Amino acid sequence: MRHRHRAAFDKKPNVEVSVEVLEKCLDRVALAIDRAGKRGAVYLPIYERIENELDTLRAKEERMKRARQRLK
Repeated sequence: MRHRHRAAFDKKPNVEVSVEVLEKCLDRVALAIDRAGKRGAVYLPIYERIENELDTLRAKEERMKRARQRLK
């Protein structure tokens, strides 16, 4: 019988990422962009992805806040 091994990255972790964590990630990627000089553009897709995730999370939190306010 063969054993199949899955790579660790096959499963998505069940971790909620906060606004604070995403902000710190943006800071770190911005630093990497700055330190890389002209080659810093290679990090822009990562920066954009984190920005998009942050925008999505903020929008979700705002919708949740509005939904809860309707109950008051």
